[in-house]
Amino acid sequence: MGLLAHPPGGRGWRIGLIVLAGAAAAILLGFRGGFPAVELGLLGLAAAGWLYWLWSGDGNGRGVGGLGAVALLEAGLMVHGLNRLPGYVTDFPAESLVSRMIADREPEVAPVRVAVPPTLLRENSGMIHGYATPVGFESLSLARTWSYLHRAAGVDPGHAYNTSPSGAVYPAMPGFGSLNLRIVLPGNDGVLRRIAQPDPRAYLVAQFQKVPGWPEAVAAMAGGHPFHEVALVETAFAAQLPAGSGAAAGSARITRFTLNSLEVAVDSLAPALLVLAEAWYPGWRAEINGHESACLPVNGWMRAAVVPAGRNQVRFFFRQEGRREGALLSLAVVLLLGGLCWLRPGRPAAAESA
Repeated sequence: MGLLAHPPGGRGWRIGLIVLAGAAAAILLGFRGGFPAVELGLLGLAAAGWLYWLWSGDGNGRGVGGLGAVALLEAGLMVHGLNRLPGYVTDFPAESLVSRMIADREPEVAPVRVAVPPTLLRENSGMIHGYATPVGFESLSLARTWSYLHRAAGVDPGHAYNTSPSGAVYPAMPGFGSLNLRIVLPGNDGVLRRIAQPDPRAYLVAQFQKVPGWPEAVAAMAGGHPFHEVALVETAFAAQLPAGSGAAAGSARITRFTLNSLEVAVDSLAPALLVLAEAWYPGWRAEINGHESACLPVNGWMRAAVVPAGRNQVRFFFRQEGRREGALLSLAVVLLLGGLCWLRPGRPAAAESA
C-alpha cells in the first residue's frame, strides 16, 4: 500500500503499469471471448516484468514489477489451461430417456427409484429430473445397504470402491424385489425398461423372525427369504415388536416425502410392523399420531415402526445423533477456558525508574 501511495518516480513505473495492464487485458479477452492467442498475453507478461525490472531504478520498483509479473503469469497460465480443457458433454441419451419415462407415468409423492449405471448419467441427474437411485448417486454408501446390494448380486462386499458398486450389481437389481425400482437397465443391450408392478415401498408385516444382527439378515435376504411376509428383526430390537397376528391386513401409502422426513397413511386391522424400503441409519425416528416411537432396522437395511390397529398417521424423521452432547461439550470447553483466563495471575507491575 505504501508503494501505491508513493510510487517510485521515473518513466519505468508508468511504462511498466501500461504494459502490465495491456497483458492483463489480453488474458481477460482470451478467457471471456475465446481470444485465439492467449500465448500473446503470456509473452506480454514476460515483457512487462523485464521492462519494469530494466527501467526501475530502485529496489522497490523492481520488486513490484517482479511480483506483478509472476502473479499475472500464473493467472495467464491458468486461463491458458482452462481454454484447452475438453468441452462439457451436455447430451446424455440415457438421462433424456429416463426423464421422458418418468414424465409419461402418473406422478408419485416419493421420487421414482431408477437403477442405471452411473456412467450413463450425470452425478446430479436425479436432482435435476426428480428421481432417486439405490446407491445415492455414487456417494459414500451405508454399510448395510452396500453389503445387501453386493450379496444379493452374488458379489463380495469387499469391492474396493465404496463410492461405486461393482458392475455386477446393476444388472442384478431388477431381481432383488426389494428396492421399489421403476426404471432399470438390466442388460447390455442399452434398452431401458419400466417395471410395471414394482415391489412396495411401504407395506405392513405381522410375522417376524429374529436374527442375531444385520449381517445375518442381509445374508437371509440375499438367499431369498420372504421378507414381505416375515420381517427379519435383529435381536437387540425384538422386544419392541407386537405379538404376531397372522397375515397382515391393511394398507400403507406414502403421503409426504422430503429430504429428512416422510409421512405414511396406515390402515391396519391389527397391530403390525410398518416397513419402508428406505435405508435405516442411527438418528431416524418415528412418530405415530403425534407421539414419538422407535424406528427399527429390519431386513438388514430397511426402516420400520410398530403401528397399532386402526387408521394411523406415521411420520419418519431424522435427528442427528450426538448434536446435543457436542454442543454441551463445546460450552464446557468455553467455560473452562474463560475460567482459566479469569484466574490467571496478573502481570507484575513494571519497576519504577529511580
